[in-house]
Amino acid sequence: MKRSGARLATQRMAGVAVAAGLLLTAALLAACGTSPAQTIAAASASIPTPPASVPPTAIVVTSTSMPLRLAGSDGLVHLEYDLIVTNAFTAPVTLTSITVLGEHDEHLLRLTGDALTALVEPILGTSQLSKAAALVPTSGSVAVVIDVPVQPGAVPRFLSHKISYSVPPGSPALALIGSYDFTGPVLGVSAVDSMTIAPPLRGDGWWSLNGCCSPNAHRALRNAVGGTRLIKPETFAIDYVQLRNGQFFSGDGAANSQHFAYGAELLAVADGEVVFVRTDMPDELPFTPVKHVKQPLDYAGNQVVLQLGSNSWAIYGHMQPGSATVHVGDHVTLGQVLGRLGNSGNTTAPHLHFEIADNPVNTAASSLPYVFDRYVLDGYVTPAAAATPPGANGLPINGTPSAQQQTYPLWLTISRFN
Repeated sequence: MKRSGARLATQRMAGVAVAAGLLLTAALLAACGTSPAQTIAAASASIPTPPASVPPTAIVVTSTSMPLRLAGSDGLVHLEYDLIVTNAFTAPVTLTSITVLGEHDEHLLRLTGDALTALVEPILGTSQLSKAAALVPTSGSVAVVIDVPVQPGAVPRFLSHKISYSVPPGSPALALIGSYDFTGPVLGVSAVDSMTIAPPLRGDGWWSLNGCCSPNAHRALRNAVGGTRLIKPETFAIDYVQLRNGQFFSGDGAANSQHFAYGAELLAVADGEVVFVRTDMPDELPFTPVKHVKQPLDYAGNQVVLQLGSNSWAIYGHMQPGSATVHVGDHVTLGQVLGRLGNSGNTTAPHLHFEIADNPVNTAASSLPYVFDRYVLDGYVTPAAAATPPGANGLPINGTPSAQQQTYPLWLTISRFN
């Protein structure tokens, strides 16, 4: 009983202490003129507000490089690069618009609908992932070919992008997406002018079967190198075949010798040093599956590579076996014959693959822009006509001849090299 009495006394004393504490607190609050509600509000106000942040999006957009400038045979300067779009969401994403703006926010290019869909490609290859929409697969990536033509005196210093997209209604984690419109990468435009060289061929009827700047096998190619980056090996590379009366071969074209380009002399486009020569690959048969490409070096087939400067190489691909007239270490002069046009390597018909690159190995190089000092542009073939075999009357050639100086013969144009 004594212990119970002592415990009760202790509890009563504690209660008195608590009551006293409450009375003291109330007295202090009254003295300060602050209510408990005001104290709680003051404490909440002291929590820092998060800084303004960029909202979550379903995609990430980067570029393959800075825009490279090219003086085209249409009188315009073309700014060339690709956008790489990666889907970081739980469902397919549809690109709805891409707007390219100049340094003063002027609209230089706007892509929507079919025009945008036509420029969306897999990272490697040209086949469209979806004919109905510019679709980015779940957890996948696509490329968007960007060609911005501007007047020669109005090349901007940088480009920015406004990008819009959509996702399917009811997609998992849809509440995570904070914006469907955002500003894409801001890219400085290259200030380097195109290299001026002479044409690598002579004569007329030289048709740019692949080249810059609309989507085609060259403009679309992207390679991953070193596990660290994507490069554009053939943006400005040209595949040249020779036309006569709108045809590029006689008979059925089954023999290399039936192709008008076969055996044409290949010319040095500038003074330079020979750094690589290959002559051992056999010619492929026209219009049949490629048989002899087994490694990256085989793609260009027999070839001659000239070093023109500290960071520029001229690559001549698909040459005839054993036709090279130069050797490694030779110093060549402008117009010197290097060998003959053939059908070796990754090719289905005789043609010259020509390019200027920042590496002597074309599969590991970035394509560099260049222009020819002078030539005559005799016309062009439309993409629709080029997609079908020539009829009895040959490919229809449009346009009228025009003298060109320091321009690049654009895709599907026909050039005369004197």
